[in-house]
Amino acid sequence: IMRPEKIHESVAAEEAAAAAAVVPSFFKCPISLELMRDPVVLCTGQSYERSSIEPWLEAGNHTCPATMQMLASLELVPNHTLRRLIQNWCEAHGGGGLSGGLVRLLPTPSVPVAADTVARMLREVQSSVDPLPSLKNIRSVARESERNRKCIQESDAVSVLASVIGGALELRRKYSMPVEEEQERKKKKQQRVSFSLEACEEALAILALLEVGANRQQLLTQSSVATLAWFLCKGSLDARVNAATVLAGIASETESSQSSSSIGAMPGVLEALAKLLREEFYPKAIRAGLKALLTICIPRRNRIRVVEVGVVPLLIELLPDAKRSNVELALGVLELLCTTAEGRAAVANHALAMAALVHHLHTVSNLATELSVAILWSVCKASPACLVAALQSGAFAALLLLLQLDCSQRTRLKARELLKTLRSPWMETLCGVSSQLETITAL
Repeated sequence: IMRPEKIHESVAAEEAAAAAAVVPSFFKCPISLELMRDPVVLCTGQSYERSSIEPWLEAGNHTCPATMQMLASLELVPNHTLRRLIQNWCEAHGGGGLSGGLVRLLPTPSVPVAADTVARMLREVQSSVDPLPSLKNIRSVARESERNRKCIQESDAVSVLASVIGGALELRRKYSMPVEEEQERKKKKQQRVSFSLEACEEALAILALLEVGANRQQLLTQSSVATLAWFLCKGSLDARVNAATVLAGIASETESSQSSSSIGAMPGVLEALAKLLREEFYPKAIRAGLKALLTICIPRRNRIRVVEVGVVPLLIELLPDAKRSNVELALGVLELLCTTAEGRAAVANHALAMAALVHHLHTVSNLATELSVAILWSVCKASPACLVAALQSGAFAALLLLLQLDCSQRTRLKARELLKTLRSPWMETLCGVSSQLETITAL
């Protein structure tokens, strides 16, 4: 057993090392304020972390974030001198072996993938008997940076990956065969299967990393959509998450409402998305399920189906402990469902609904506030019983406070209407409390 003195000495040494390892300001990225690992320099002479400045430029900004000067060129030049200085500083402050890992050596930045390299890997996927190794290479490259993902997408990767997904039709049938077709299954097992289940899951994982909305037509073939639905219902957890992400991307555009309707009508899809919402220890699965539901609920007929599979209680129970982004998504789905009588009834019948909605009037974000007001407005207008529950949860005071804050005109109007609706039961409550006080005083 280590003596207390030794423990104190060790802690003091680590504290001293941490104090000495304060990162110099000129080693930090002006955007992320973190130690740069792959510094690049703009034409203005200002250096940034590559992973921070690339999204800024890709968003259409043509100014230097630090100086706000217009950029004559968008070229990013690696700052090798600054990187060597940072590397030397890291080595001087413990490298990767310092106790507790206070300072780690910089990894060598990966070189952006070339278009011809991506094209070669895609050709290997199409021509190889076993495309799995090539698919794994593509996925590894896609994970490295946003630039690599953009290059892969521009190389017509979506159509190649869609062919892999669509080519799994026979494999999907094989895994779904009943027992009485065992003889036929054995015959098919002897034939060469070009796309294994693992290869299809790998292609699905790559598609989940890409922006498929712009190329959704290539994934809207009957075989591809059916296979995505199969993975969503019967695949591994990661495959189900990836399938939900891809399906959400397919249905993300407004002109895709017909595809959203057809996807929502496929057997088992909505139940599988509801199942993702139950993965409380895997926030990524919850987020993927919420995103898919938000797009699938655009057609009105799908909203009733979603209510019928029991999604409303799951959404309400997510609200207290979910992350901010998931809270906003859950409230967005709830708002869509509350445009139907079935959705409003499901919210009204949940004991925690009013308390959860009132709680999020001020605690998450402006978007969550506006969505919560819209849901409360829809439900309270349709169900007088919810008025009492909303009052008991503190809705009156929360709405009064909201009117004093900055919010959209639409939200302000709904908040005023809610206050007018809540005024009568609130006054009755006050009168009841006043009568009780008078009785107690008389005693």
